[in-house]
Parts: sequence; structure tokens; C-alpha cells
Amino acid sequence: MTKIDGFYANWGRNIRNNQYFALVHYPVYNRNREVVAASLTPIDVHDLARLARTYSIKRFFLVTPLEGQRVLVQRIVHYWTDGLGAGYNPRRREALSCVGLAETLDEVKQWIHERWGRAPLLVGTTARHLPKAVDYQQIRRQMEENSDQPYLLLFGTGWGLTDELLDSCPFVLKPIEPCGGNYNHLSIRSAAAIVLDRLCRQGSESAREEKGPQSGRLHPKNPLIDSMSIFKNIE
Repeated sequence: MTKIDGFYANWGRNIRNNQYFALVHYPVYNRNREVVAASLTPIDVHDLARLARTYSIKRFFLVTPLEGQRVLVQRIVHYWTDGLGAGYNPRRREALSCVGLAETLDEVKQWIHERWGRAPLLVGTTARHLPKAVDYQQIRRQMEENSDQPYLLLFGTGWGLTDELLDSCPFVLKPIEPCGGNYNHLSIRSAAAIVLDRLCRQGSESAREEKGPQSGRLHPKNPLIDSMSIFKNIE
């Protein structure tokens, strides 16, 4: 686990103290639905750490049983938090300081349990439609109303979290639906950003409804129509 406590003093009162999320590299499926340990992608470390910091998530965990992959993460985090990168890019240092590293998901749960005196409630994510799936508003409301209960949001690499792991989650979020087609294969960074925005947003939907269409839009119902027509005219 990397050290991060020193940064909390500057985060203010908006830290979501009871929310954590983990990028799980095992157990996940490959394209043949075999249970594997997926390879870690360095850009996930950077971008998901920045995502966690942007949404004031207390800590983001990378979970992998592969020792070489954990060594890689340690080198990345050390460079940007304690090495030359810390002085070169303080904002990157701030983001990478919230990264936690674990060999198993049980280690993450134990780490949270030791700090809260209770186990975290797991919230799974998947691109598959499951009968037990719940909507974002329900989970967001529960997180806000139960501030003394930690929650651990799980994202799977590869081709997603295994059925067994999802079955162990008290909650599984509904999948992100594609728009205008059936292609549904977002990068984990894109999917995580959408999920966290939906879970962490407070009051923005009602505020947009009260304001109505934004001024300056060429077409209030679908601004993309006018944007595309501009390009057609250029051609």
C-alpha cells in the first residue's frame, strides 16, 4: 500500500470518506470466458488515479496476483510521488498518492475493515444484464444515507468480473447502455469515469432541468445535428 495520509489535509470536506474503488485483474474472464489474471496497463494507473482524485474518492486500489505487475505499479507510483516526477508534476503526485496496491481483493477488504471496524459492502460492475442489478440513484442514495458504512466499487479488467465474484457482491450496478447501436465495449477508464460521475453527481440533473437549454446552442434538442451540418457544408 502506498502512503497517502499526508495529502488529506488539503482535500477539504468534500472527500467521499466511505467510498473506495478497485480495478481487479483477478479473477476475471478472457474472451473465451476462462478465468485468468489479466495484464496491468500502466495508463490505467495514471488515469484512474486522476479520476479518483477528481471525484474525491479516498483511495483507488489495483489488485493483481502477479508480482511483476505489482513491482511495475510500485515503480510508477514511487517515481511520481517520491522520485523526480514529484517535483516535475505536483498534480500527478497528488493523484498518484491515492493509489493502493494489493495481491488479492481480500487484502483490500481487510485494509478497509481495519480502518472502519466493519467490512466494506461490495458494489460490482459489469457490461452484462443481471437480474439483481440496481440503478445508480439507489446506490448513490444509500451511500449518502449510510456514511458510517464503507463501500468498495469493483471494476474488472479483461472481459469482466467472474460470475462468482459478482454473486458475492450485495449490489451490482446496471450496465452502461450503448447509444444508437449494440456495440458495448468501453475501455475500463471510460466506463469507470461514467460510473463514478453517475454515483458522485449531486443535484446536477435537477439544476440542468431548471436552467433549460444552454444558450448558444444551435439546436437545443440535438446540438450534434448542427455540428455535423457544419462539417458537411465545409466538404
